[in-house]
Amino acid sequence: MNCVVNPLTAVLRAPNIELASIKLKTIIAKILNGCRRVAVAEGVHLGPGLVDVMLDAVSRYSSYPSMYQNLSKNWKTEIDLLNGRIVELDRVHGIPTPVNQALTALIKHLERKK
Repeated sequence: MNCVVNPLTAVLRAPNIELASIKLKTIIAKILNGCRRVAVAEGVHLGPGLVDVMLDAVSRYSSYPSMYQNLSKNWKTEIDLLNGRIVELDRVHGIPTPVNQALTALIKHLERKK
């Protein structure tokens, strides 16, 4: 959940609820699929239907997650512990996770702009 909600709200400058847009379903699925492949390689099996669970969850909240708030305050974010960790593990297991790589790079760029 955090690998989707935190970086997307920070990049889009939007509250959680705006991620529930059907227009974002494809990118959410790509983020989650990268996380799922890495999780399986690490021995963690995630249940089916994560995209729909995610969309349902974010549709209930209009808050701004910590990554958004950290960028707004010119603070370092937790990107290295979330999507950045997925990227590290994708290299270990040889599993490409290009959307997680892109989100990590975007957040790092936004951190440097401050």
